[in-house]
Amino acid sequence: SVARHEADAYCLDPELKEEYNIALLIPLYLEELTDELQAGNRSIINQGDDYSQDAIEFDFSSPEDFELPLNHRSLSFVSYYQGVLLALDSIRKSGTDFKLRVFDLPQDERKARQLIGSGILSDADLIIGPFHGQTIRPIAEYGRRNNVPVVSPLLEGASYAENMPNLFKVTPSLETMLKELAVYISRHYPKQNILVVHNNQPGAASIISEFYDTLLTRVAMSGSYYDSLQLARVDGYYFDGTLVGSRRSDNMLLMSGRQGGPDVTDGILTQGTRLPRPSNVREVIFREEGMDGLLSKLRKDRNNIIITLIGGEPFLADYLRRLHEQRHFYHLTLFGIPDWQDYASIEIDYLQNLRVHYFTPDFYDYQEPHIQEFVYKYREMFLTEPDNDALKAVQTSYFFFNALHKFGKDFHRCIDIMNKLGHESPFNFARVGGDARNGWENRHTSIYRIQDYRTVDVLKPLSVPEEEDDPADENGG
Repeated sequence: SVARHEADAYCLDPELKEEYNIALLIPLYLEELTDELQAGNRSIINQGDDYSQDAIEFDFSSPEDFELPLNHRSLSFVSYYQGVLLALDSIRKSGTDFKLRVFDLPQDERKARQLIGSGILSDADLIIGPFHGQTIRPIAEYGRRNNVPVVSPLLEGASYAENMPNLFKVTPSLETMLKELAVYISRHYPKQNILVVHNNQPGAASIISEFYDTLLTRVAMSGSYYDSLQLARVDGYYFDGTLVGSRRSDNMLLMSGRQGGPDVTDGILTQGTRLPRPSNVREVIFREEGMDGLLSKLRKDRNNIIITLIGGEPFLADYLRRLHEQRHFYHLTLFGIPDWQDYASIEIDYLQNLRVHYFTPDFYDYQEPHIQEFVYKYREMFLTEPDNDALKAVQTSYFFFNALHKFGKDFHRCIDIMNKLGHESPFNFARVGGDARNGWENRHTSIYRIQDYRTVDVLKPLSVPEEEDDPADENGG
């Protein structure tokens, strides 16, 4: 298209600056901290108006030091701020100058509008934050009116990006992660026995239904792959992602249902073509069928891929225990929701022997050299261990600093190039709903499993040979 050619031309000769101004809108809860300090006969001095200072100066009237408890709200996002500082230190080596200004923006829409009204963001080339849903709308609206990219670091809902074309949502929504999970399973286990276990939970029924439909469609499409030698002789349509022989092609063939094709009366309509409904994908409503219903649907001649969309630590402990008892009779591979990774009481042997996989927005493999390098630098600079917020901050900040450095303030025109930075970059941005009026959402979803009693990224090239455990031969149905 004309727009695409214009974007390509811009990326070859982008409009760049020697200096970029970054605004970090982060909740530090300084008013709350000030009240506590003053209540203890101490004072906090912040010269100038609320949004003109980058640093805070403390003045204690008593000789003893003032120590904050580690769980104090004002420390909630300090590690994220420290990660941004490390990213800033790294990008400055590129030769481009970056100026960072930090503003305390708590969970208060009035404060967000006050910040906008002060005019202090007028020279911002990039805004990172805010971190709360109550404040994202006015800041995103400001970005839209003034053509300033706004990065939402932690908010998950896709609706935040609707009609906000300058908003970049770093954390994928649950719906987006489930779509990516459906793609993964359809590519790795298209012929296995796939069971989707859920309870039709109120508030999640539509998300579960959408995932199930996506999974059915993807598995049906995977079943329509044909060898490249036959492509010229079969009538059909072409789509992305086909495995042809030993390589992945840019084309996929879908049978049209003519010329002796399969019976597709009870099929799935996709891209104008009706595909046979896959018989190897089924649902289990656990609250109605229970464990007996689940066990009745297992097969001994196939790898049983059990996708369980149910949370709760007591439930999971019993659920995994009972499935673990079946491991000698069935080949089981489980996929669980992000909440599972936070359950501390689950037996590690269950996770290992049942091949439990998690899908999650973020996964950090501490065996990776670039992660180890960050940890060493963080320890050296801040004398403590980095948490996930610090890791997310350094990756997010460096991605967007680098985007400014390479492509300027209009880097969104070159987002396809930025998306191809390699496996180490956990970003794959696309317009929400494919609509240019909407903002961008990161679709990258991490999937990892417990293997040899450590966490392994299954999406990493050559990391985990998933098919090694499949009992069925490659031609099995």
